[in-house]
Amino acid sequence: MSFYRVMPPDVTLCCAEQAALGLLGQAGVVAVRVADLASPARRGLGKDGRTALTAAGAGPIRAGDLVVWLKPVAVTSAVVRRDGRVQAAGHPADHVRLGVAEERLDELAGTAGVIDEIARSVTLEGRVKGAARRAFTPELAVRLTLLMTLMPDAGYPEVAEALIGDLALVAWQLALPGAHRGGGLHLA
Repeated sequence: MSFYRVMPPDVTLCCAEQAALGLLGQAGVVAVRVADLASPARRGLGKDGRTALTAAGAGPIRAGDLVVWLKPVAVTSAVVRRDGRVQAAGHPADHVRLGVAEERLDELAGTAGVIDEIARSVTLEGRVKGAARRAFTPELAVRLTLLMTLMPDAGYPEVAEALIGDLALVAWQLALPGAHRGGGLHLA
């Protein structure tokens, strides 16, 4: 059960990128030949295993080719590490949405982005050493609380996993606490 939508990137797009995003929104699935998949890291998946595979020199798909079908999870700028690992810029909390439920809430409130507006009014207290980013932003906390009302029989870890969903599988620039590659989100 996914509640988030693929969010547009926080960068200026050229015409070709804009057209590709439009196609992605219409198709909803990406097909890549397995033969074109490669690890961008120099050895294996890099020192911590946090990289995305890339489509190297993707050629046309022909009948009989082995193809992997991919569901887009997020659209972000790429972060390329010195060892070649490719990671998503930003943080999963920037991409979490409640989908149709959030759109309906915006309609009822009469303003777009009402959750983000509420979260901006929150003043966080407590000690955070240095310039660390909180794993649970105010926006994420509001969305999590709202989703808890829609999943009354679920515990906190189940609600968080439903909200964050496949975003926990993305190789983020900053690792998501509790996320394990291939294993989803573990908060318990």
